Amino acid sequence: MSIVRNHAPVQPAIRFVPIAFDDAYIRANVPMVTRILATYNLTLSSSRQSIALALREFIARNLVHAQVAFHPNGSATNLTVLPTGKTWADFNTAFSTRGQSDADWTSANIGYSGAGLLDYYFGTLNLTDGTRGSNGLLQEVSDGRWQIRDLATYRSAFCSFQHVPLAALTASCGIPGTICITKGHHSQASYLVDDTDGGLAEGWVINDATYNESHWLDGAGLLLGPAQLQALSLEGKQARIVQLKGAGPSYDPAVYFAANGALDKSYFNNPGHPNGMNPIGSLLNIGSIVRTIAPPVPVIQLGMTPGPLSDVNYPSLHVRGQAMFPEMGAYLTRLHQVSSTWIVGLASSWVGPGTHVFQKRTNGGAWADLAEGADTVLAGTGRVEYRPRDSLGFYGGRVTIDV
Repeated sequence: MSIVRNHAPVQPAIRFVPIAFDDAYIRANVPMVTRILATYNLTLSSSRQSIALALREFIARNLVHAQVAFHPNGSATNLTVLPTGKTWADFNTAFSTRGQSDADWTSANIGYSGAGLLDYYFGTLNLTDGTRGSNGLLQEVSDGRWQIRDLATYRSAFCSFQHVPLAALTASCGIPGTICITKGHHSQASYLVDDTDGGLAEGWVINDATYNESHWLDGAGLLLGPAQLQALSLEGKQARIVQLKGAGPSYDPAVYFAANGALDKSYFNNPGHPNGMNPIGSLLNIGSIVRTIAPPVPVIQLGMTPGPLSDVNYPSLHVRGQAMFPEMGAYLTRLHQVSSTWIVGLASSWVGPGTHVFQKRTNGGAWADLAEGADTVLAGTGRVEYRPRDSLGFYGGRVTIDV
């Protein structure tokens, strides 16, 4: 008997609180998200990694950062988001002095409200039928394709105000997310579950809409998470980090903010970030700020790394990684042998709503529901996997044992 993969139980005190998947606003977003995903040749049944990266790309190209580096004069990339006939030179002229004032206005009037930011940019959401009003800064000119109405009324989006609405969109697809904070930048961390058996990442990964990137180690393997990127930064090994930038939608497939090298146009190549992603922190209770302007929210900081991530608005707390970026899935409560049979007890730290049903499969076969969170397995069976399913049909991470 060996345990191949397990998850830690829920932390009872200081712990991550996600955006609720069953919140009425989050569920009403599903029609919009479905149309967006179709422009990336994806559906709600696609892998959660593919969905998360596509929604990141969508936010990157529609909630446009003011800095010229992301869209230099003469760039032909992502022209489809601009009003008809406008160029990035026009955008850059209009926003050359407005970036900070836009951020200040958004902070004071909308704050960290995922719903508020989505409504402001895309129009007020009808919670009954999922349609959006015509009062947004962008208009949907065809299914899943959005365009800025007018440069005079548009507000550019600094990093914070890209990643809070991204977390709200991914939550509608059963993907928990939070704001990942480091010196000079707010990014997003998404919790992915490989529910399509694609050999994809399972756990927290950085999903950055500002730089339109996630990251690999040496350009291969699974996507990297915040703790891994912090460790590489502490060791001075940023050169081993290779960014992953996805293609655009079918109506404009060129990569937005495309790279010319391993770390070109990356957070890790910004001269303002010489220490890489260190220190690193997270908004602890992002689930409390879906609908309202956020009051001061504690930032939790991973480990006792140098340099606090705190100021008068964001008191800092030093915690271990499991409280900050918890594992979320099935975990073992009991595993012991009686003669030739193993007795298995299961519980769930998955954050999806409702009563969780456990599923089991053996040696890569079909998944089947268990009647309860307990099972018996004969010695010599082979590989056995368990996963929780919430009331919306989203799966948490797996427990894997070899018997």
